[in-house]
Amino acid sequence: MRIPVKYIYPVMMIVLFVFALSGAAMQIDEYILKAVYLEHFVTFIEWPQQKDSVKENKSIVIGVYGKTNMLNALQKTYSKKTIGNKKVIVLPLSDLNKSDQCHILFIGNLSEKDLNYTIAALRDKPVLMISENKGYALKGVHINFFLLENNVRFEINEKAAIDAGFHISHHLLKLAKVVGIKGTNK
Repeated sequence: MRIPVKYIYPVMMIVLFVFALSGAAMQIDEYILKAVYLEHFVTFIEWPQQKDSVKENKSIVIGVYGKTNMLNALQKTYSKKTIGNKKVIVLPLSDLNKSDQCHILFIGNLSEKDLNYTIAALRDKPVLMISENKGYALKGVHINFFLLENNVRFEINEKAAIDAGFHISHHLLKLAKVVGIKGTNK
């Protein structure tokens, strides 16, 4: 899926505007900001062919697993808002049994054992794994949020995403801290 150039610049400007606001005097809830980022991630990421394509589905399912404040932020943000004319379903998960129904799985704080199990269980599945915990991207989560000087930033494990069949636009990669670079064993 190629995004027409006429749409890239306005979307990039919105993303940059969000970056600017995140550090401004006006405080935006960190978790609401992360929830809004997901909308932009969907725009710049192409899902693997074997998944019911995000662009062909009538809804986008976001699962939330582990301890995190993201569940409330996602429910608040997407209770009436859509992503690309698609209804957003936020699905709290107590285990991974329904994770295959998700397009995105937001992974909260997990024990080392549970994190390793989660990453291994989803490694080759077309579920975009996103987290907000230090070191999770290096361990195999596709996208990880972090704070830098009170600004919300994100890192992308390019190798893990590619291995799972995702195609991430170079526009999104430019905005991210890239770890696990394709063609390496990092």
